[in-house]
Amino acid sequence: MVKEGPLRLTIVAIGPGGTLPPHSTGGPITIHVLEGEVTVSALGQEYPLGPSDVLALPPGLEHAARSARGGVFLLTVVHQESGTI
Repeated sequence: MVKEGPLRLTIVAIGPGGTLPPHSTGGPITIHVLEGEVTVSALGQEYPLGPSDVLALPPGLEHAARSARGGVFLLTVVHQESGTI
C-alpha cells in the first residue's frame, strides 16, 4: 500500500490454517488485525489478536504468525538505516 522512505504498509492475508514462519525485521513493526484472527508468537508467548487489535514489536525481535480460521492484517514496518536510531 505504502512504500515511502523507511515506511512500509502492507496488507497481509493468512488463509485458514496458514502460517508465517519465524522471522525478524530491522525496524519496529505493528500488526493491526482488520478481520478474522491472527495469533502472533514472540518471546515465548502467544498473542491472539482479533479485529481492531494492534500489537507492536521492537526491531530485531523474532516472531511468527498463524491463523486457524484466516485473518487479514495491516503490517507497518519502519526500516531503520544502519547506524541510526
